[in-house]
Amino acid sequence: MLPIVRKLTKLAVCELAPIQNKLNNMVPADPRNAVVKASYARIVKNWAGKMERLGLKPHGLWQLGFDCGEGWFAWQYPERSVRYFLEYNDLFCDKNLIENKNKRDYYASYR
Repeated sequence: MLPIVRKLTKLAVCELAPIQNKLNNMVPADPRNAVVKASYARIVKNWAGKMERLGLKPHGLWQLGFDCGEGWFAWQYPERSVRYFLEYNDLFCDKNLIENKNKRDYYASYR
Protein backbone atom coordinates (compact mmCIF):
# COMPACT_ATOMS: atom_id res chain seq x y z
CA MET A 1 0.00 0.00 0.00
CA LEU A 2 2.92 2.35 0.65
CA PRO A 3 3.61 3.05 -3.07
CA ILE A 4 0.01 4.24 -3.47
CA VAL A 5 0.22 6.34 -0.29
CA ARG A 6 3.52 7.88 -1.42
CA LYS A 7 2.10 8.73 -4.85
CA LEU A 8 -1.09 10.31 -3.48
CA THR A 9 0.88 12.23 -0.88
CA LYS A 10 3.42 13.48 -3.41
CA LEU A 11 0.57 14.76 -5.61
CA ALA A 12 -0.92 16.62 -2.64
CA VAL A 13 2.50 18.04 -1.66
CA CYS A 14 3.02 19.33 -5.21
CA GLU A 15 -0.49 20.80 -5.31
CA LEU A 16 0.01 22.51 -1.96
CA ALA A 17 3.48 23.98 -2.67
CA PRO A 18 2.33 27.04 -4.68
CA ILE A 19 -0.40 27.71 -2.11
CA GLN A 20 2.14 27.62 0.72
CA ASN A 21 4.36 29.96 -1.29
CA LYS A 22 1.49 32.43 -1.72
CA LEU A 23 0.71 32.33 2.00
CA ASN A 24 4.35 32.88 2.93
CA ASN A 25 4.49 35.96 0.70
CA MET A 26 1.23 37.53 1.83
CA VAL A 27 0.80 39.94 4.69
CA PRO A 28 -1.87 38.85 7.20
CA ALA A 29 -4.14 41.78 6.27
CA ASP A 30 -4.21 40.87 2.56
CA PRO A 31 -7.88 40.42 1.55
CA ARG A 32 -6.95 37.36 -0.57
CA ASN A 33 -5.64 35.60 2.52
CA ALA A 34 -8.94 33.87 3.33
CA VAL A 35 -9.28 32.45 -0.20
CA VAL A 36 -5.72 31.12 -0.20
CA LYS A 37 -6.17 29.58 3.26
CA ALA A 38 -9.37 27.91 2.07
CA SER A 39 -7.47 26.38 -0.87
CA TYR A 40 -4.80 25.16 1.53
CA ALA A 41 -7.40 23.57 3.81
CA ARG A 42 -9.21 21.93 0.87
CA ILE A 43 -6.02 20.24 -0.38
CA VAL A 44 -5.08 18.97 3.08
CA LYS A 45 -8.64 17.80 3.82
CA ASN A 46 -8.83 15.94 0.48
CA TRP A 47 -5.49 14.21 1.18
CA ALA A 48 -6.57 13.25 4.72
CA GLY A 49 -9.88 11.91 3.41
CA LYS A 50 -8.11 9.73 0.85
CA MET A 51 -5.80 8.35 3.53
CA GLU A 52 -8.73 7.60 5.85
CA ARG A 53 -10.54 5.78 3.04
CA LEU A 54 -7.43 3.62 2.69
CA GLY A 55 -7.76 2.76 6.40
CA LEU A 56 -4.91 4.99 7.57
CA LYS A 57 -4.84 7.57 10.33
CA PRO A 58 -3.50 11.04 9.52
CA HIS A 59 -1.47 12.25 12.51
CA GLY A 60 -0.48 15.58 10.97
CA LEU A 61 0.50 17.09 7.67
CA TRP A 62 1.94 14.23 5.58
CA GLN A 63 2.15 12.01 8.69
CA LEU A 64 0.29 8.69 8.76
CA GLY A 65 -0.31 5.71 10.98
CA PHE A 66 -0.92 2.16 9.72
CA ASP A 67 -2.89 0.32 12.42
CA CYS A 68 -1.30 -3.02 13.34
CA GLY A 69 -3.49 -3.97 16.30
CA GLU A 70 -0.89 -2.97 18.91
CA GLY A 71 -0.31 0.61 17.78
CA TRP A 72 0.64 2.34 14.56
CA PHE A 73 3.37 1.87 12.03
CA ALA A 74 4.35 5.52 11.56
CA TRP A 75 5.28 7.06 8.21
CA GLN A 76 5.91 10.63 7.12
CA TYR A 77 6.43 11.97 3.61
CA PRO A 78 9.00 11.74 1.98
CA GLU A 79 10.25 8.65 3.84
CA ARG A 80 10.88 5.73 1.49
CA SER A 81 9.70 3.03 3.90
CA VAL A 82 7.87 2.48 7.16
CA ARG A 83 10.56 2.46 9.83
CA TYR A 84 8.81 3.65 12.99
CA PHE A 85 6.25 2.40 15.48
CA LEU A 86 3.90 4.49 17.60
CA GLU A 87 1.78 3.42 20.59
CA TYR A 88 -1.93 4.23 20.27
CA ASN A 89 -1.89 7.02 22.86
CA ASP A 90 1.50 8.50 21.92
CA LEU A 91 2.09 11.65 19.91
CA PHE A 92 3.57 11.24 16.45
CA CYS A 93 6.79 12.88 17.64
CA ASP A 94 7.14 10.00 20.16
CA LYS A 95 7.52 7.37 17.43
CA ASN A 96 10.26 4.77 17.87
CA LEU A 97 12.50 3.19 15.28
CA ILE A 98 11.44 -0.39 14.63
CA GLU A 99 14.40 -2.58 15.49
CA ASN A 100 15.23 -5.19 12.85
CA LYS A 101 14.80 -8.01 15.36
CA ASN A 102 11.26 -6.81 16.16
CA LYS A 103 10.11 -6.12 12.59
CA ARG A 104 8.96 -9.67 12.01
CA ASP A 105 6.79 -9.58 15.16
CA TYR A 106 5.18 -6.27 14.18
CA TYR A 107 4.61 -7.30 10.57
CA ALA A 108 3.18 -10.67 11.66
CA SER A 109 0.63 -8.90 13.85
CA TYR A 110 -0.31 -6.59 10.97
CA ARG A 111 -1.32 -9.43 8.63
